[in-house]
Amino acid sequence: MGSRGWTKAHVGTTGNELADKLAKEASSKTVIPISYNRETKSVIKRDLEDNSRETWQKEWETTTKGTTTKEYFPTVV
Repeated sequence: MGSRGWTKAHVGTTGNELADKLAKEASSKTVIPISYNRETKSVIKRDLEDNSRETWQKEWETTTKGTTTKEYFPTVV
């Protein structure tokens, strides 16, 4: 803005004009449905590690191989 005035930067750029249109529509809504739940990278990483350990443990318990090793290491973690 300032002394030069406002310049519409997205004129003629289809993608930017669409983004402006969608932003205006979204800002006029009073209720916006939640379309996703955002999780932090550390939460996702921990969940993946936990799931991997559980899967590995189930496979370890059901395999018929490594019976001697299983006596010393009954759990994978």
